[in-house]
Amino acid sequence: PDFQTGFNLLVCHLALGDVESTKKDFITLAEIPADKDVLALKEAILMGEANAPYEIKQELDSRLKKASHFLLTAARLIAPILDSKDWASGYDWVCITLEDHHEELATQMKLEQATQRLKRKEF
Repeated sequence: PDFQTGFNLLVCHLALGDVESTKKDFITLAEIPADKDVLALKEAILMGEANAPYEIKQELDSRLKKASHFLLTAARLIAPILDSKDWASGYDWVCITLEDHHEELATQMKLEQATQRLKRKEF
């Protein structure tokens, strides 16, 4: 799957209220390698569809930005609702899931968790 498809599936399961499927979808989304887009772009170069180095770098940056956007949006959507009794454990789970492949996004989610603690006055 690609990031758009994985994200759409996650949103569908989230709308249905299926927390377990949503977790599985998020794990699958987090495990999609961003390198997959690099390989697709190299294939496009070989086929003659992309030829200028500047265009290639721009396209890679765009694809990585989209991937990060989908992952971060999915994380923000599911983190507060994963555990109905303890909202913070949802953020912890998301951070642990992201740490293996997307360390920057895991750090960003930890900051969002800290912000939520401040908003809820839980310090």
